[in-house]
Amino acid sequence: MEADDKPFDGENRGTGACAPETVVWLLTKRCNLTCRHCYVRGRFPGREMTPEEATRVLREIADLGVGHVCFTGGEVLARPDVWGLIEGARAAGLYVSVVTNGTTATSAAADFLARQGVHAYLSIDGAGRAAHEAVRDAGSWEAVLRAAGLFRKAGVRFSAIMTLSRLNHRDAGAFPALAAELGASAACLVPAMPQGAMDRNAVLGPRELAGAVLSALRSAEGAGIDLCLWCVPFAGLLSGSPRLKSLPCRGRWAADIAPDGTLLLCDVLDVPAAGDVRAGFALRWSEAVRNPLLREAYFPEALRGPCASCPEAGRCLGGCFARAYLASGSLSGPDPLCPRAAAGR
Repeated sequence: MEADDKPFDGENRGTGACAPETVVWLLTKRCNLTCRHCYVRGRFPGREMTPEEATRVLREIADLGVGHVCFTGGEVLARPDVWGLIEGARAAGLYVSVVTNGTTATSAAADFLARQGVHAYLSIDGAGRAAHEAVRDAGSWEAVLRAAGLFRKAGVRFSAIMTLSRLNHRDAGAFPALAAELGASAACLVPAMPQGAMDRNAVLGPRELAGAVLSALRSAEGAGIDLCLWCVPFAGLLSGSPRLKSLPCRGRWAADIAPDGTLLLCDVLDVPAAGDVRAGFALRWSEAVRNPLLREAYFPEALRGPCASCPEAGRCLGGCFARAYLASGSLSGPDPLCPRAAAGR
């Protein structure tokens, strides 16, 4: 789930009180890279939606009153029908973002994204070639720098996003300065999750994450760029700097769609919130909001342990439920990256 500098104000445009604020849509599981931290690879064996099915579901998402849709993957810009889906989403009044590795970007694609007012998240997994290509494939460093140049020239508003792991976290301190140099509007960090192709032994611990964030924050303050943390709702425990931004994982309705159409609790988890949205997005969403697991995930009734007395409790609401579930099998378990939870206080 993304936490970023997007201008969407978070209010649902429709009248449905429980319409999701954001839809994160894994349009495809296919990708031209084999990134070591990929949380999608090896998951989702079912059939991806056809262009006609995806168009219908998108129309239903807009009709329900959703404000923002994020198209991701896989490499979403390699899916041929993504351009029509973006155009349709914008015509319906949706705010649109895409997450891309940049390798398939062209001048024409950049011009299209700029015309449509799409916010792009460009995956850059290091402050230099060595760290980036230790995570991604050889040759991907030049490709992502070229994409950043195309976006900057076309006027695409984009953020640079780095997935943190033990493979690259030492580059975090130089990453925001690079993002600013490339013309990004923000530098984003997201801790890698132990899912898909990601080796659990390469996932950061709480001290490593805190060190990477604070190092990156110093760079961001020096470069005059915001540092946006994804899936780190306890960010206020790390620093109160106005340059540090984080959007809570909980306390707001959000929907995550798998490539095969399943409505998930979170795109990181193989736990359905409801069935295939091809049967009707509004129908599946109405089922999801009655699912006690979804309610536990997004609106926990009571905080336990160190969360109960935490000064960030009202905003964090117990941390990242997906990471807690992957660590303990419980949506209400402590977030293993939270410094208070790790210290047991």
